[in-house]
Amino acid sequence: MTMHKSFILGCGYTGLVLARRLESLGIEVAGTRATEQGGASRLALRRLDLGQGAAPLLTEAQGAVVYYMIPTGFRTYDPEVRPHLQLMDNALAGLSGLDLKGLIYLSSTSVYGDPEGGWVDEQTVPAPRSPWGRMRLELEQRLIRFGQDNKVPACVVRLPEIYGPGRGPVARLRKGYTLRFPHRYSNRIHVEDLALVLEQLGQRLEPPLLLVADDHPATSAEVYDHAARLLGLEAVPRGDEVVGDENRRALLSESKRCRTDLLKKWLGQALKYPDYKAGLPSTL
Repeated sequence: MTMHKSFILGCGYTGLVLARRLESLGIEVAGTRATEQGGASRLALRRLDLGQGAAPLLTEAQGAVVYYMIPTGFRTYDPEVRPHLQLMDNALAGLSGLDLKGLIYLSSTSVYGDPEGGWVDEQTVPAPRSPWGRMRLELEQRLIRFGQDNKVPACVVRLPEIYGPGRGPVARLRKGYTLRFPHRYSNRIHVEDLALVLEQLGQRLEPPLLLVADDHPATSAEVYDHAARLLGLEAVPRGDEVVGDENRRALLSESKRCRTDLLKKWLGQALKYPDYKAGLPSTL
């Protein structure tokens, strides 16, 4: 398949980088975002809040590969009402009946919970413990079911932290940052590498589940101390381990290492930034 048209729901930091890549390849791009468009992007984005009103008209998605990049929208998990599902349901209702070429959902490695430094991949059974992780898993399932019911190829991408210019360890250190849980393992993915993978996924629309991360799990201490050296700062200050709400505690404390064998075999080329030491200088 060759993708000729794309539609990005929730076109924010990652979506704008993806849009630039798609446009450079001659692929038509349209999208929505919840706030007014800012910055210098020439991409026309329609303001859309899926939490307000009935299902929207999403006729721009006709004949397109649709990227669903909208966050969960909530910080607490409500097992009775599940308002996070209503956001996606509104979007899917607006897409229903259109000739969609594919659906791609950007999920999170939070669905794996805390394997205490163990390895995770596409075969690992999800065991979310945070509200965000539980919501992400339910959203994955809802999108896959919609694809099956409507005979539309549906793909889920599970992501660790996305970093790049203006986002990630360097940006945090510039604002002043206290490192908690320094010994937790994690991966990350540079936004440019993610845009490459998402473009390729839009062209191929397989596999149905892909874990996208760099190839070097590292502790928070390794990553932030390296970023500090690049900035000419002294060692990053450490703090106590009690911070924020349940989501933030999970985000900072869950320790996992991502195995990316499927990604490397499927992509067929090396990432531009295969580890944090290659990627962090690009964010200075």
